Amino acid sequence: MKATDLLQKQHREIEQLLERLETASPEEQKPLREALASHLVAHTVIEEEIFYPAARQHAPDLVMEALDEHALADFQLARELGTRMGDRASRARATVLADVVVRHIRKEEAELFRKVDAAITNQELAELGEHMATRFEEVRGKGFQRLLASAIAENMPRLAARPMAQKAVARRATPAKKKARARVATSAPAKRTTARKPAARRATVKRGVKRGVAATPKGRKTTRATRAGGARAHATT
Repeated sequence: MKATDLLQKQHREIEQLLERLETASPEEQKPLREALASHLVAHTVIEEEIFYPAARQHAPDLVMEALDEHALADFQLARELGTRMGDRASRARATVLADVVVRHIRKEEAELFRKVDAAITNQELAELGEHMATRFEEVRGKGFQRLLASAIAENMPRLAARPMAQKAVARRATPAKKKARARVATSAPAKRTTARKPAARRATVKRGVKRGVAATPKGRKTTRATRAGGARAHATT
């Protein structure tokens, strides 16, 4: 069987398990989960170990996208396996897992498989298919737990790198922001003080006029009574 035909056959089996899991009773969920995980993990392994290396030279971008989609599917599968049977979260996660996997399957069959079928001979595809079928059974015999955990551990640092980088940039930018705020805080009071001085002088002059006080050019102050007394003394003299 050609490699692409083998993978499509496995796709149909995975889709059936996903459909059954979404509507399964709590008693049916455990065996369905294990069967789905066994099929999905083994399918992912033979694609990544055998099929994708052969397809990479003919469709490198599609292979890279498929690898990232596998990482998402592995993560969602682990979340589904980690929830309690019959829980609402389990049913919701089963639906999300189905959406992720089916979208990946549709894109892979419509784009990647067509390019591979056109670029690689049927004989070569048959040889790949035979190798993949043998490896598929080997992986299923070993169990999915260790392989799934290893795949998640390998992909999580890559998925988490972007948020961590953003936090690092934010931490580096904090001292600069603090300095900017300090400059604003330092300069603002000076402006307020400068702006209050003319108003303070005007207020002083107004109060002085009301009280009968006038400021001399040199800053000395005299009252009306003092000026009147001085005028009378001058007249007497």
